[in-house]
Amino acid sequence: QSTWGTFSLRSKQMVVGVVRPTTKLEFLTSDEDKKLTTILCNHLSIGQVELARASLRQLFAIAPAQALQLLRTLIVNGRPTNWISSPSVPSIPHRINFCVTEFRDLT
Repeated sequence: QSTWGTFSLRSKQMVVGVVRPTTKLEFLTSDEDKKLTTILCNHLSIGQVELARASLRQLFAIAPAQALQLLRTLIVNGRPTNWISSPSVPSIPHRINFCVTEFRDLT
């Protein structure tokens, strides 16, 4: 359902359709957990922990078991060898500490 309205811009009238904020678009929400998992791993792989934390919280809201399993896997196995370090996560122990802290916060 859209709401339609008109407005004037320099004497030209335009008709505009506005999507209501409560409307969910199917292409954005299909496989949302898989998309968030990919985004979360991408953020972690380049050391963007604050963005990873936000993605983790979103993933936990829609698929808590999946989010916790991903954290458990990272805690037990560490990080893949091709993930890089950053100033905020300079080593594997720092990344594991981040995962443990987030796991505790979510459980």
